[in-house]
Amino acid sequence: MKWEHLCKDIILPLDGLGMLFYSEGAVKHIPVGEDYFEKVFSQPQKVSEHIRQGDMIGICTGGESADFELRFRSGSPSEEIQQKYPAQLQFAIHVMGTELNVVDVYWLMRWKNDCPKEQQVEIESGIYQMTVCGEPPLSALEEQFSEEECEEYANRPRVVYIFLDRLEAMPEQDWNKGVPDLYWAYEEE
Repeated sequence: MKWEHLCKDIILPLDGLGMLFYSEGAVKHIPVGEDYFEKVFSQPQKVSEHIRQGDMIGICTGGESADFELRFRSGSPSEEIQQKYPAQLQFAIHVMGTELNVVDVYWLMRWKNDCPKEQQVEIESGIYQMTVCGEPPLSALEEQFSEEECEEYANRPRVVYIFLDRLEAMPEQDWNKGVPDLYWAYEEE
């Protein structure tokens, strides 16, 4: 099974808002060219509905344009990853087809269901627990870094691990918080 040996890295350039995970079968209802962002994803309660259904998972990435290095892996995060990436999100996603796609959430503004191959993860149809672990944003580390270290950190892709573990059935997902924030553990007061 492909998911048991999953080890794929993807560089995903984002224009600021966030990333969207989905499978082709889960988005058949969206007409090509529709502004699904305005119609649905601009409303936090509707984003929550999609998360509860497990068909489309949108994740906010803090509003900055950057490249993200997405590291897709099988199973669950190790203790080392959990400690290094304390802002973790966990959802169940229903993969309907043979790929899990990831795109910039802005794609929803003019929908086209033709995700580039380099942004697809081959995986069997089914339900997966998806654990997303993002490294801290620069704003959380600036005081610890020298100016040179800050510049280096800012100029490289942000690392995000996405662990997938197969489930027998879709669990009840009690999500009513709108759009999940990758950096929730680092929110400024």
